[in-house]
Amino acid sequence: MTKQLTKKQKKQMLLDAVLIAEGEKAPTPTMSYVDAWQHLVNTGEVWKLQGWFGRAAFRMIAQGTIDPAPVEEETPNNEDEQ
Repeated sequence: MTKQLTKKQKKQMLLDAVLIAEGEKAPTPTMSYVDAWQHLVNTGEVWKLQGWFGRAAFRMIAQGTIDPAPVEEETPNNEDEQ
């Protein structure tokens, strides 16, 4: 069972990822440079930041350094069929 992060922990993780991706903070044992970029892509936050973040993420995805964000499948709404 995985432990759910608190809202404060999620914010701190996002801040750490941004700072590591920018090069303002050294990677940590729990978050490498690539992990930071992958986290930004997975959360969708990379597309909300300054343009160079998105361009860098796009290049890293194209090069195979990081993966595109996982696509969450929508559950079908069967209300119309009842």
